[in-house]
Amino acid sequence: MFATQATCGSHTNIDSYTSSVLDHINTTIDSVTTQKQITIYPNQKPWMNKEVRILLKARNTAFRSGDLKLLKKIQTFQNTQNLVFIFKKNTCVIC
Repeated sequence: MFATQATCGSHTNIDSYTSSVLDHINTTIDSVTTQKQITIYPNQKPWMNKEVRILLKARNTAFRSGDLKLLKKIQTFQNTQNLVFIFKKNTCVIC
């Protein structure tokens, strides 16, 4: 398919061939995948992912609301799961 487009006489133009193949690949990628912008800050720790942020936000909200029962439940869950330690262990090379 691509070789016939890039063939001129008896020889194949490698630049034209490469261009047509890359255009096809990029078109296929654009039609199948979606683009997502992820903002990473220089002081952001690699183990601070979405799950950890959600748990910390829930803990802080429970603390600010004064709901001690909910706060204790969240803290117990965080301690039993030990999520921060697990994420640090799996992602941080230096830690």
